[in-house]
Amino acid sequence: MNNVLPTLYKLMFVFIPLPLFYDFGRLSFLYIRLEDYNSIVDSPLIPMPIGAVSFFFAIIIGYICSLAYPQRFKSVLTPAKLFVFYLSIVLPLALYATFVSGLSLPRLAQLLLPMVFISLLSFPTYIQDRISVLKLTLLSAFVYYTAHFISVLYTSADFLRVNPNHEFSNIFGILIYQSLVSYPAVMSLYFFLSLGLVYAMSKGLLPELRKYKPYLYLLIFILLYLLAASGRRAFLVEFISGFLIILILSTLLGIKVRFVKKKTVFYLSLFLCLFTSFFIFYINTPLSERVLTSIEENTFDSGRVDILGNALDFYSSNLDVLLLGGGIKDAPGFHNFVLDQIYRVGIIGLVSVYLTMVLLVRKFIKTIDIGTDYKNHRYVFVLVLLISLFLQSMINASVSQPYYFVNFLTVIMFIYFILFSRDNSIQKTN
Repeated sequence: MNNVLPTLYKLMFVFIPLPLFYDFGRLSFLYIRLEDYNSIVDSPLIPMPIGAVSFFFAIIIGYICSLAYPQRFKSVLTPAKLFVFYLSIVLPLALYATFVSGLSLPRLAQLLLPMVFISLLSFPTYIQDRISVLKLTLLSAFVYYTAHFISVLYTSADFLRVNPNHEFSNIFGILIYQSLVSYPAVMSLYFFLSLGLVYAMSKGLLPELRKYKPYLYLLIFILLYLLAASGRRAFLVEFISGFLIILILSTLLGIKVRFVKKKTVFYLSLFLCLFTSFFIFYINTPLSERVLTSIEENTFDSGRVDILGNALDFYSSNLDVLLLGGGIKDAPGFHNFVLDQIYRVGIIGLVSVYLTMVLLVRKFIKTIDIGTDYKNHRYVFVLVLLISLFLQSMINASVSQPYYFVNFLTVIMFIYFILFSRDNSIQKTN
């Protein structure tokens, strides 16, 4: 009986990678064939990923577990501290955003829910429980991405000439909602998680998962192909940035310690070969046609630089919006998470909300971390994810989408608290 809630907590993570959506506006699942989809008639009113709902339940169940089984789960704040936090921080920010910035209720929820999620975050104390959560999440991701991979191969006449709006945007005929926005961004997260897991195994960590290494390599291959088939330029920027960060920081780390094991050199060389081989393959196949065409036509940034210039002009002419936010006014559509948030709540609101979130995350890390002997290696992969988050914020504002946000939180928790952690269960108190 004592394992019921912890088991439910773990099972919630199965749904997080899945791009399945429920429309709370129509009270129905977004399940429609691609050929029947009409963007005007069939667009969901209030789309919510099942993974976000599942993540919410995981947070609630995990918090209850932290109260019922304090040796097995730890949370950010105790109930008393949580009450004080909501009363003294969240409520004033909500009042500010509503009455000063003029934010609508849906936008207010979008602004404050991430903060509420983080304040309630909990995580298992024992490494065995953490590995179980990781295994279930990766299994779910592996099954879905494999099915999508097979679907693309089955529906496309040429697997090297895939139409992102058709063959890629469905799985056996069923529409994948946000297939060209947050879905590829989430796939990038699991790609870097898989790389980090392979690297951790090369260090002798997580021996329980070594038997799954062939499946992990297959997942990396499938994700690379699907990301290439998506035709998204943001993926290429993330891919190159991640490669450079890993390569440069690994080299600097080797120079710092003045000793590198042969196995480390082997895996770094393998990573270099993987990147080079894929890049050569990608550039010389029709999969890169959309990207190369945008480079030739000087449209690779899709006008993002011009939009940035327009945003600067807009804010310089509207200092009240810059400081306090525009809220209910017509959004100028900057396609940039930071600029859009400044528009909605101003610099004052932006700094207040995200500084609070940073402090909560710091508290969470201090409470949950069980230590590592590979601190620098862990920081490399965390930095890769943070750069990926930054790029997505600048390019697609995917971070404002619940599907991307919950998967980002999940993946970065796995990298920080599992991949490079010691095999112990050091207890920490709030």
